[in-house]
Amino acid sequence: MTTPSSFPAPPAEDDEDAYVFVDHREEETAIVEYVSERLAPEDALEGEDDGERFVLRHRGREHLIPLAFSRHDRYIMIASLAELLRPHYQFFVLNSSLGSDTHGLLIVPRSDVQRWGALPDHLIALDPGYDYFHDIRVPYLNHESSAPNFDEDRQGVASANEAMGGLVQALFEGKMDSAATAKLSKLAVRDPELAGQSEAEVSAELQRAFNEALASPEMDELRQVKKRLADLKSLANAPPKPWWKFW
Repeated sequence: MTTPSSFPAPPAEDDEDAYVFVDHREEETAIVEYVSERLAPEDALEGEDDGERFVLRHRGREHLIPLAFSRHDRYIMIASLAELLRPHYQFFVLNSSLGSDTHGLLIVPRSDVQRWGALPDHLIALDPGYDYFHDIRVPYLNHESSAPNFDEDRQGVASANEAMGGLVQALFEGKMDSAATAKLSKLAVRDPELAGQSEAEVSAELQRAFNEALASPEMDELRQVKKRLADLKSLANAPPKPWWKFW
């Protein structure tokens, strides 16, 4: 296990033992445990989740974490831990892990960071209150009002995931879901990288990408696998035949 004194220099990008890896579906209690393992004994953390609120204990004090009980709770918790430990520790994100469903975090004593010099490209200082999984601002400990658009943004994320799920289902069924495409196009044009493109242009691009994916050999194989699985399930759930049907 890595200890706080183990970072006289920034760890290498491939030094997996140095990082805490958090899945996008991770339980918040597990995140607390992962981080606590990297701290000095006097900074040990203890979390209690009763299903309605999450209480974090640190150095004899209790702190109520403003979880939303949603997919965004991973970074609400991470930001809250970074805020709580800020006097003595600094959090970093492993750059190469962004864009995946598991992100690498690095927790380092500030006394070590002060000796580092320039930060290597593979590390990013954690931006507290930023959900790196979903690209929105989130509230966190002592900053509960720091994300005024959180409710609207989380609805946008939910709508985008629903629309994407519809497109994936359409791929398996071999036909385009126009409603899902329209919804995804409406959401996509909000992306600054797509500035200047209309919903119709984005929709046409999605249609083109859909047709290419639909025609790919990989997609055909996946549809065949799905069909075979459906056939097996149908056989397994079929009512038993009368005994005379076997003769």
